[in-house]
Amino acid sequence: MSSRLTESFLRHVTQCPLSSDLSQRLAQYAPKPPSRKGSIDLLLQWTEGLIRQRPQEAASFIEEALDHLKKQALHHPDTHYLDFLWQLFQQVSTPTLIQRLKAALELPQRKGNPAYLWRALAEQYLKGHQLKEAAAALQQAFETAFSAERRPAFTHCTAVRPQTSVLSREALHFDLDIFDALHPWDSDTVCEVNFAAVDVDAQGHVYVLETHHCWLFCFNAQGQLVYGLREHDLADRAFLHPESLFQPSDIATSDRHLYVAGAQGKVHVYTLQGQPVRHLLPPAGMGNPLSLAALPDDRLFVLYQHSAQIHAFNAQGVYQGAFGCNTTLRHIDKSYFCGLAAHDHQVYLYDRQWVQAFETPPHASSSPSAHWAAPSGTELPRCWNGVSVDQDRLWVADALNSQVGTAPLGRAPSLQGKATGLVPLRVAGLRLQAPNDVAADGHGGVYIANTGSANVLHVSAQKKIRVLIEHPRFCADAAVSSSNQSTERKKVTS
Repeated sequence: MSSRLTESFLRHVTQCPLSSDLSQRLAQYAPKPPSRKGSIDLLLQWTEGLIRQRPQEAASFIEEALDHLKKQALHHPDTHYLDFLWQLFQQVSTPTLIQRLKAALELPQRKGNPAYLWRALAEQYLKGHQLKEAAAALQQAFETAFSAERRPAFTHCTAVRPQTSVLSREALHFDLDIFDALHPWDSDTVCEVNFAAVDVDAQGHVYVLETHHCWLFCFNAQGQLVYGLREHDLADRAFLHPESLFQPSDIATSDRHLYVAGAQGKVHVYTLQGQPVRHLLPPAGMGNPLSLAALPDDRLFVLYQHSAQIHAFNAQGVYQGAFGCNTTLRHIDKSYFCGLAAHDHQVYLYDRQWVQAFETPPHASSSPSAHWAAPSGTELPRCWNGVSVDQDRLWVADALNSQVGTAPLGRAPSLQGKATGLVPLRVAGLRLQAPNDVAADGHGGVYIANTGSANVLHVSAQKKIRVLIEHPRFCADAAVSSSNQSTERKKVTS
């Protein structure tokens, strides 16, 4: 069956290629549906395939197939879901669709999972601006799809939603995205995620950027979800053209704003509540923003692709020039870097060899005031965000060696000879796999985007580990997994 549950599935049905197996079954039984004595699964597949391949000219066959399904499997949720898809394709009114879905859900369910029907009902309520009803239906969809121990605790409509509150349209759309990713029609499908960046604001709120689906999560200090943003919310537009896809790479926070490195060279600025404010265009000749750092007073620092310097913007978003210098790639003379952090009038640049500390403008220069050796002691193969600083300590994500490095800031390291090294973080039970980013919590602990393990962790100052985001269906993005395997091969051969 299809793994697409959104209405875009129906908008593109005539363009989606069928699997060879499904095409053969369609050819075998066209123009008539399979015998009533055939399996329900075969009839379900045939009906879905007919809707996908030629819904316009085969309308009567689809109606006949749905009649067969209703006679043989009236209590099977997939029967009613296919009927819903067909009615939706015919542009039946929203109130009528709601009534049909409610009637289907009132049938005693003998087998199958009606989560798709609850999800479809939630979306129809949302189209009809019935937000309270939509939230209740979506909450039921999550509870039906997952048992209590598997329920994702970070979605709006489960444990997070107070019973007296009314969720916004943005929150409900975000939850629909989460549901579609976690529970596609094909139940064997896992959810690939790439937790690429994490940051903490002055109030202890934690922001997590997931770049495979373009999700942004905001949690309070207790680990409860405050809000979530999807790609359309981040890009601040109703429709994204293929050439304008939002491709976030990093996040940063000040006392008032959230910054997201997005598409087309822009840095998008939001309130800490997720409302768009403005965007910052890159200086002349600069390309994609790959890493960000912000000070509490809203001064922002950006690393752009193939730029050897740190670029500064003032609190009003006006470009102030560039400073600092990082390592360049051999043979092609292009800069390569891992990330930025800012704290107490210092900017920390984590590149492929070490961490350098630079004074911020107007006292900035190309010479660092301090530097630390990378924990691996080797050059890193690709770009990660990877660095954070609090009042006492420097933290670095060493994705190559699947560890986090740390060093105290109390004593400035010498700039003569070998840089002061970072010490790997050792905590009992801490298992890291290609961590891409870290964020100091301001109290001696650290949040870790444990990218290769598809989760986000918090290690407190007391060395206690807490999981902020994790789900049994989550797996690392294929690109991250292949990079991890390549890294392991390099370790073995070396």
